[in-house]
Amino acid sequence: MSAYIEANTHLRKKPFSFDGYEFQRQIVDDLHLDLSVIKCSQVGLALALDTPVPTPSGWATMGELQVGDQVFDEQGRPCRVEYVSPVYKDHKCFGITFDDGNYIVADANHRWFVESDRPFNETEFHTGRGRPRRDMKRSGILKTERIAEAYTRHHGRHVFAIPNTAPLQTDDQPLPIDPYFLGLWLGDGNLHASVITTHISDAENLQDNLKERGLFTRTSSVRNDVIQLWVGKKGQVKGVSTLSYRLKTLGLLGQRKFIPTQYLRASEHNRRELLRGLLDSDGSVTKRGRVSFHNTCQALVEGVEDLVCSLGYKSRTRWRTPVKTSNKIQGKSPLAEVSFVAYADEQIFGLKRKQIRIGTASKGRPTEALRRRIVHVEEVPTVPVRCISVNSPSHLFLAGKGMIPTHNTEVQIRKFLAFLKRTNSINGIFSLPNDEMYKRVSKTRIRPIVDEEEVFNQHEPSKKPVRSMDLYQIDDSFGFITGGKEGDATSINADIMFNDEVDLTDQEILALYGSRLQGSDIKMRQGFSTPTFESYGIDSSYKASDQHEYLCRCTKCNHWNMPVFTPNFIRIPGLPADLNDLSEIDPDIAAGLDLENAFVMCEHCGAPLDLGNPELREWVPRHPSRKSRGYWVRPFATPRLTVDYIVRQLLDYKRKNSMRRWYNTVLGEPYNDANARLSIPEIEAVMKGEGKPDVSSDVPVAIGVDVGQTCHVVLASLGLPIPYVFDWLQVPSDELRDTIANLRERYNIVAGGMDLNPYAPLAREIRDASNSIIMPIEYATSPSAAPITLVKDELDNVTHVRSNRTGIIDAVVGDIRNQKILFMGYGTKKSIIMTHLQDMVRVELPEQPAKWVKLTGDDHFFHALGYLKHALRIHQFINHQDEQEERQMAMILGLIQTVQQNEADLGVHGRMKSPSVLGLSF
Repeated sequence: MSAYIEANTHLRKKPFSFDGYEFQRQIVDDLHLDLSVIKCSQVGLALALDTPVPTPSGWATMGELQVGDQVFDEQGRPCRVEYVSPVYKDHKCFGITFDDGNYIVADANHRWFVESDRPFNETEFHTGRGRPRRDMKRSGILKTERIAEAYTRHHGRHVFAIPNTAPLQTDDQPLPIDPYFLGLWLGDGNLHASVITTHISDAENLQDNLKERGLFTRTSSVRNDVIQLWVGKKGQVKGVSTLSYRLKTLGLLGQRKFIPTQYLRASEHNRRELLRGLLDSDGSVTKRGRVSFHNTCQALVEGVEDLVCSLGYKSRTRWRTPVKTSNKIQGKSPLAEVSFVAYADEQIFGLKRKQIRIGTASKGRPTEALRRRIVHVEEVPTVPVRCISVNSPSHLFLAGKGMIPTHNTEVQIRKFLAFLKRTNSINGIFSLPNDEMYKRVSKTRIRPIVDEEEVFNQHEPSKKPVRSMDLYQIDDSFGFITGGKEGDATSINADIMFNDEVDLTDQEILALYGSRLQGSDIKMRQGFSTPTFESYGIDSSYKASDQHEYLCRCTKCNHWNMPVFTPNFIRIPGLPADLNDLSEIDPDIAAGLDLENAFVMCEHCGAPLDLGNPELREWVPRHPSRKSRGYWVRPFATPRLTVDYIVRQLLDYKRKNSMRRWYNTVLGEPYNDANARLSIPEIEAVMKGEGKPDVSSDVPVAIGVDVGQTCHVVLASLGLPIPYVFDWLQVPSDELRDTIANLRERYNIVAGGMDLNPYAPLAREIRDASNSIIMPIEYATSPSAAPITLVKDELDNVTHVRSNRTGIIDAVVGDIRNQKILFMGYGTKKSIIMTHLQDMVRVELPEQPAKWVKLTGDDHFFHALGYLKHALRIHQFINHQDEQEERQMAMILGLIQTVQQNEADLGVHGRMKSPSVLGLSF
């Protein structure tokens, strides 16, 4: 399969290769019917560390960005950095110059989305004769080195261009000063007051513009057709509300002029207002519609460059030095001109006389205005570089002062598509955790491969394949792309199933997916995921597999190593000898470490391991006799993830208090979060004895029942300040009625709960037999579900209770951790109880409500305790409602009696007014 993919598919127009990621080859070739792959973060492609990158809070550099930081994509939308690579110091580098003067250094493999006037592919341009070949497009993604080759081959012609970004989309935040006025003041304002200077012919237009924005003006002085206008705000009083004071708080009054960051990252509307003010003061427009801003202040000029680019324009800046003519110097300081092209449909100016000079797009060159030409590419000396991966739909992010879109890739997708191509008439499902991810992956990763690779388009012209976001036909086979919903898992029959990001997918939905393969003779299912918790999702599947590890042979002693991030394999000069757990490295320890000279070593002889030599690497299973197949891709499966990088990521995740993310994404290891799962010490702390205490018939008792083929029953005494569970029963379902009846005869059961589904008739029968003391409980999984909802029939009788599932389990965990419940009478069931209480993990995923998920399904006593705990809340809730109704009825009856007595005292005869007339209701 790997050889087929390399021979028939491309990565950004270049033949696909496993170079640098040789460990992937065996995984791709493995067509085992039950395969699981644990993976850590992958390595991307790189830009120089000093490359500026715009962020919602200002500017950062590639060297400063960290996972979780926000940048912008090519549509101007904020996106999150999901991965930051190590710093590479040996990559081949190129300098790229654009027609607006921007310059970026990138490594040879960095990808760019480029456009060309003529169709092109990886190796050549269309000659203009005949129709272009199928694989030739006018746009696509190319590596830096390929762009350099094309530039040289075409004798320096400007063959490629990169589209401008769309305007940056930022939140609309309140600003201390109106942005239009700030623009005017920055251009022609008095450095010591809220006064602007303008020509008398423009004064009325500017005054009207300011008035529309809630500002008023008065004439300060007039001299030689130049007028000074003092600007204020209606309702302002002397002091903190004046515009002068606010200019001072921004650090502008009496200082050099610049554009504050909060205005450069303000909403698009406010940034356009700011630009209008700047151009109405120090702006001009040529007859051909080219707009320019002129100023001598370098800080202000740089701010205008940033502002113009953030609105999606391509600008060019020229500095002109003072010229001496006829013994006179024209100007005292260098003058900058920031120019760009705009058209009449955009209200660039507030001054009418300037706006009418703007031309229309039909008379201009919008194609050139809306993209940057690459005008020069050359190899440059190697510099430190790094890459980031972002979660934008296109995987593009903006880089450089010109905010140029650049690219930030999927073996399992190629494997899935290749299998559909090479196997006739099959159905395949490629599932992703949610709709957002499925749409993004389908549009930006799957669709380009399917459309652009010739191997997937060898069909007759008259038989156009069916292709949409959720369905791709390749020959006679069909690939379904799904978003992890229940309907996706029950409506499609398939022969092969690829589940991507298993741990982010609802595990119950994943179980349903298995039923889609039952009618097939192939029944292949393969799962891939970054891990989350121990014994959950992909980690559980891997543990049940043959457990392949990617070993490395030491060239010095021939010992086979399984390198992991522990002191046995990691050599860091300066590391304390008594540090046995490298995750304990903190900033103080790191300060004494020589990370640049750290390396991965042989655990036997201490020699450095050659991680990048495929002849020294081999996948080896721990349990070769097991039927299911598993691979664990650890960080040292490739030499690209360095010790330095892993340690710096550790420090960063510690700073963000996010150790689980470090384990999961950097090490590719599951994490046993103490807050996400009950620990053995926490459970043992509430276990007070195996013997069953005597509970007299007058002591109130609560009961909880988890119903199944074997029902799990717990009983708790309420006779002490802290409830203690004194009995733990496992009862066949057909004996549950009689068992509960016997328990009710023996104990004073005052509250109880049991699950309604899937044994609803049994639950209702026990409810009725107990006079609603033992109440059926239905789990509600919606995050907005109320803690308790009474469900009633048409006669207003409570039939069952609907309760928030997460809340129920949270309550049990809280009581155990706070030792507000005690366990006794468990006899030989101690290990079973501990297993059940550790089988639930609280999963908190980004932008999703927290929920408790099963690891193995052995969690029955956990739920029985939940129903018991919740039964007490339910009965308190019902009793409280009954008390409220009784108080309300007593109040109504008291009012009626008062009215009757008043009528009698006043001698009023006739029919008494009804309660509804009195404004009362039952």
